[in-house]
Amino acid sequence: MNLSLPSKPDAEVALDLMERWWLRENDERAILSIGIDTPPLPETKTYHTERERWLDFDYRVDRALAEVDRRTYFAETFPFFEPNLGPDIVSTLFGLDLEFHPDTSWGTPIVETVDQVLAIEPNFDAPLWAAVEKLQAMAIEAGRGRWITLFTDLHPNIDVPSALMGPQDLCMAIADDPELVEHAVKHVTKGCLAAYERQVAPLVAENLPIGCWMRALSRTRTHAPQCDFSAMVGPAYFERSILPSIREEMALAERNIYHLDGPDALRHLDALLDVPEIDAIQWVYGAGNGPARRWESVYRQILAAGKGVRVEAEDVEDIRVLDRALGPAGVWYVANFSAPDLEMAEKVLAILQTR
Repeated sequence: MNLSLPSKPDAEVALDLMERWWLRENDERAILSIGIDTPPLPETKTYHTERERWLDFDYRVDRALAEVDRRTYFAETFPFFEPNLGPDIVSTLFGLDLEFHPDTSWGTPIVETVDQVLAIEPNFDAPLWAAVEKLQAMAIEAGRGRWITLFTDLHPNIDVPSALMGPQDLCMAIADDPELVEHAVKHVTKGCLAAYERQVAPLVAENLPIGCWMRALSRTRTHAPQCDFSAMVGPAYFERSILPSIREEMALAERNIYHLDGPDALRHLDALLDVPEIDAIQWVYGAGNGPARRWESVYRQILAAGKGVRVEAEDVEDIRVLDRALGPAGVWYVANFSAPDLEMAEKVLAILQTR
């Protein structure tokens, strides 16, 4: 793989360090992703609806082309294009439509029972799924030598029945017949696995690094398994009825970073740390629950289990404090703040280089 990107001349070096992070061999320093403030280009089009805006792929790709060379990609930050139509895109294979809003999209439940979920087969000609495949193909073509095209955000496993039924009705169904819901999870998983393959195959064919919205890149196949619905169930049900589906997903990849989202999902950490397919965990503590340094014990527990961590840093002090506490190996800091200029970004990196 020859990763030649004029906007990121050190892309190969950065990718090498990220590969060592996956293996927890980055002993020289933790890896760092940090943006540098660049005023965005003004919008040049207006739309009657948000749906029109989201589905104007020519404009989205042209705008990305105009932006990519204006920005500085520092340390382990890369130019990306994510073919994104929102987190419920896999559920559109099973009949869900999406309502688009300025920053995200979501679907309105379309069925009332688990039996109805079991009656639906995935349709890869569904308009919005076909659209996201088209967007990815356009991004690959336009982005050669300009950016790394990603695969789309996938919310598979029990998150699909949750989207189709609504989480409250799905909780009631689990209370009434947990085995039937488990069967529904197995049913939708087949389509979810195919969706992953269809998204990753074009990237493999182009000899691109593989990554999704998580931006965790590798020269081999990666995945970012997740389960938002897990916050609503206890450890026993999660381990018996949901985790097997997640492990099927992870078997398709060689590098897996689990997206553990919110304090209510933290109850599943012990089970996740016992899963050999998981290489790293992104702990998202949620709005109002920061800063990241408050959760040092969680990061320590993950690292002690032989997994890497992605730390969502709220400020420079998060990086300073946690670097002293955790050391470099297996640690990736993602700055959820921008540096005002390159000089400031270099100062943040210097924290990680000073031992």
